[in-house]
Amino acid sequence: MVTQGGVVCIALSYLADTVSEGKRVSAFGVLSGVVSAAYVAAVVSIIAAVYMKVFLKDTTSHTDALEHPILKHGTESNQACCESSKKVDFIKGIVCLLKSR
Repeated sequence: MVTQGGVVCIALSYLADTVSEGKRVSAFGVLSGVVSAAYVAAVVSIIAAVYMKVFLKDTTSHTDALEHPILKHGTESNQACCESSKKVDFIKGIVCLLKSR
């Protein structure tokens, strides 16, 4: 029920029960717009993550003192994850990118 648009159907049925007949059409339009925008945002974020992984080079030079992280505890595991992802396949690199950024 949660997958395949079940949540949207429940939201539409709740909307049909609670909104008056005169405002139902506009309420359905607003809900459909929000759902469509959410799907578009999800697709664009996936495309952006893939684009960053494929086309942008990570420049992590620690020559400047301002570039050093204040807390090294969290960044060491992220850097180790990204360094090890260069040795594994492309999908694991994208997952690492999403976890570290």
